[in-house]
Amino acid sequence: MKYDKFVRTMTIYREAMDKLSELHYIGFDFYEGKYELNNYISNLFENTFADVYTDEGKEWIDWFIFEADWGERDFSLTKSFDDTDEEREWGAYDSEGNKIAYDLKSLWELLEKDYKVDDE
Repeated sequence: MKYDKFVRTMTIYREAMDKLSELHYIGFDFYEGKYELNNYISNLFENTFADVYTDEGKEWIDWFIFEADWGERDFSLTKSFDDTDEEREWGAYDSEGNKIAYDLKSLWELLEKDYKVDDE
């Protein structure tokens, strides 16, 4: 997937989910009930990447959005998973200790490098 399309898709999804959250805050529920727009938007978003990236790649997208809060989370406030007291600046590193998936560009580079669907 070209980078500009990736950024557009991610940005539109974020804006749509932010708008649903704002509407939910003032009393409109599009998460449950008759008008579950959240599910339609999420399914459309996931289907956009289904033929491009592997399931593991889509998990990286979910991680970036939900765990890393779109690259804005401060991981130094979180205890590491290996129970060490090592303070980490970011939540994901490659085998050489380099930060990965810390912004949209680095997430896209990771997906393109390691998680593209084979066209066989």
